[in-house]
Amino acid sequence: MDYFEILDFKKEPFSNSPDPEFFYQARPHVQCLQKLELSLRLRRGLNVVTGEVGTGKTTLCRHLIRKFAGDDKIETHLVLDPSYSSPMEFLHAVAKMFCPSQSTHGLSEWQLKEMIKDHLFRTGVDEKKIVILLIDEGQRLPDYCLEMLREFLNYETNEYKLLQIVIFAQTEFNETLKRRRGFADRINLYHLLGPLDFEETKSLIRFRLERASKGKANASLISPSALRVIYKASGGYPRRTIHLCHQVILTIIIQNRSRAGWFTARSCAKRFVRGEIAKSPRTRKGILIALLALTVIMGSGAAGLKFLEFKDKTNRPLSPLAVRQAVGTRPTGIPSTASDPAPALTWQIPDSEGAGTAPIAAERTIREAPKTPAEASAKAGSDVPRETRPAGAEAIPRLLGELRVSHNETLMDMIRRVYGSYNDKYLKSVCALNNIDNPDHIEPEQSIIFPCFPVKPSGPVGQFCWLQAAEKQSLEQALHYLKSSGDDRPLCMVPTWTRHDGLQFHLLYKEPFPDEESARRFLSLLPPETASEATVLSDWGQDRLFFRDPLQ
Repeated sequence: MDYFEILDFKKEPFSNSPDPEFFYQARPHVQCLQKLELSLRLRRGLNVVTGEVGTGKTTLCRHLIRKFAGDDKIETHLVLDPSYSSPMEFLHAVAKMFCPSQSTHGLSEWQLKEMIKDHLFRTGVDEKKIVILLIDEGQRLPDYCLEMLREFLNYETNEYKLLQIVIFAQTEFNETLKRRRGFADRINLYHLLGPLDFEETKSLIRFRLERASKGKANASLISPSALRVIYKASGGYPRRTIHLCHQVILTIIIQNRSRAGWFTARSCAKRFVRGEIAKSPRTRKGILIALLALTVIMGSGAAGLKFLEFKDKTNRPLSPLAVRQAVGTRPTGIPSTASDPAPALTWQIPDSEGAGTAPIAAERTIREAPKTPAEASAKAGSDVPRETRPAGAEAIPRLLGELRVSHNETLMDMIRRVYGSYNDKYLKSVCALNNIDNPDHIEPEQSIIFPCFPVKPSGPVGQFCWLQAAEKQSLEQALHYLKSSGDDRPLCMVPTWTRHDGLQFHLLYKEPFPDEESARRFLSLLPPETASEATVLSDWGQDRLFFRDPLQ
């Protein structure tokens, strides 16, 4: 029995062969095919498609062959590896493709070119056919092959080129085109293939799962959160996506699971992906722990410490995740004696080096998080020493608020709604705060608490003006307003905090204005019912803490 039959597949869903049956018509690929077909049918001559490794160039090439296979008026030829050792070898290969019934043995260069030219005129002019030469791995083309192709493009009538050439190449081929300006100037169509976005990657995976299924669709075999992990690890490149999905399928078969969740996909991504994607979380974690350890050592004046163990108040070692969250959530410029968003940590020197503890930040751990925002706010206030609290000032919030899970809503969807984007940092922190062991298993009407993540704006916010559609005092109210606005108004939610105003949720038009006059001019164009609640924000103040970048 083949492995894929265990999951009721009729074929392997994630084969690494460019099977045209599994060609998913993603928007970038469809656009490229449409442009190519138009150029080829108009007999425009030279076409070049470039892209990074794994963007689907070979798959497009095979699909193009399949598309023209049933057309009697189109003659298609394919060169798989153009790394010919000499001009004569290349000419022999092309002549043999065009004229398979004729012998090329012993012919000179001139005779081979004449054979090719005669075939092009006979087929293209007398028989009115379109002759197409597809070249895969075009970055391997030697310069003398490019010169031959340039000569072939000279075979033409007054209306059209007799040979249509399509070169599929990696982006390094661009350097060759820069050197060979005479060849590059003949390009009619140049198309750069990029990676797919998340929605296209998700559709590609589900399309393959459905196409490979015997009867019952297996589109839900990979959970939504696992799809996000696969997309992040693959970068949207189809080949990497397919390879990683293959590993995920093998893993759930080996582990006798019925579905791949976030943890399964993440485990496969860590094993399979090499480079920054797989290493960056561990690297960031190590850097933060090292910086915190160095700070403690320098502050205590201790010498000769070999390592530090971070522990909570119950003397249990904290995970690197808790340490990273503790360090990463403190806003710049806020002293640790104030109401600190970080959980409680203590460091302890091993017994062999002498023992001692020192409190860091506020007195609670992530696992000890209160169940409601009201409890969190009350505890946040109690954690701050009374003498350090400015008169009339609110404590810096640790939580944005609490939401209930809607029907068919995933944790990933909720994170994207609250923070405007999704990443592992948000997911891990929300899971830790709510004691969620598996992000794929959340129930409708379950309450989810969302922590604050202070951010630094990516630009000088004081140089712009914003049009605020409304301002709400809670996360739930703000998201309800966004949902009720629909797609008519391009709004985003930007939570902020100041000591005077506390936590606020601004519903802003996404694009800022260069000046107040432009914002007010736009405001005057809004319908009266919309403009009645809208205001122009021209000054955020100096002490405002942002929980989302208003410039993104």
